[in-house]
Amino acid sequence: MLRHFARISFVLALVLSAHACRNQNSIVPLVFVDVTLFLDLPEFAPLAAPGGSIHISGGSLGIIIYRRNMEEFVAFDRHCTYQVDDYCRITIDEETTITANCECCSSVFSIYDGSPISGEAPAVLARYRTGFNGVTNQLRIFN
Repeated sequence: MLRHFARISFVLALVLSAHACRNQNSIVPLVFVDVTLFLDLPEFAPLAAPGGSIHISGGSLGIIIYRRNMEEFVAFDRHCTYQVDDYCRITIDEETTITANCECCSSVFSIYDGSPISGEAPAVLARYRTGFNGVTNQLRIFN
């Protein structure tokens, strides 16, 4: 009987701790994304060189795309990870061009890897997968 009570207590503690962690690090809503960008088009000119970035529609609150080098891109949802239910959007900082700022809580994120640099945000930005075809100059963003 005591062993059974100990098992139930352990399972209950595990469930409660997982629930507390999930509430503390709220998750950005999962939205289906499958977009192909033709980087030769004028609207994507900022992505022609490493360090370039743009916003596009899609995802939960839009997507930030950053070109790390000639072959590698990263794409993050613009939905801030602090108080996710407030639906706050991040925007690329035009002065630094390597950070993004939340319009609500003033959290700052690296657009190189999506990590929070300062502010209240507890987690990295939601990241989408990318696939680049250098021959056709097409970038696919998907989950």
